[in-house]
Amino acid sequence: MKVAVYFEAKAGAHMVAQFDEEETYIACFPALEQLAMLKGYTITESLDQMEGEELTDAQLQMEADDLIAKYKDEIIKEGDWWWGTYTHSFNIHCLDEECDGWYNVNVYKVDPVTGMDNYEWMIDLPRVFIGAKA
Repeated sequence: MKVAVYFEAKAGAHMVAQFDEEETYIACFPALEQLAMLKGYTITESLDQMEGEELTDAQLQMEADDLIAKYKDEIIKEGDWWWGTYTHSFNIHCLDEECDGWYNVNVYKVDPVTGMDNYEWMIDLPRVFIGAKA
């Protein structure tokens, strides 16, 4: 699993590090996070899985956390929000008509042949509090 790390600001994002192993990235994350805060950036990462490699639930959670951080306002506005990659689709949604701010996070594997979500392969990540509509 390759991990690319970005520092983001309103003007855009730039890559500051790339790791070939997730364990090395995790060990370096506190220093990267501190540097980003000192410079006024937020830190995001991108995960690239190697061919034939499956993402773990923890890696999917990390990707979902990044999506929530980046698209929080859009997720709250939509209430039922989707994001897709070549390998997975993320559905972040509030089940209640009057959303209480708690959102479910479902991840579906994408069929490599059809490009469609495989609804037989789905995991529920832990619910997250994002916030209620204003």
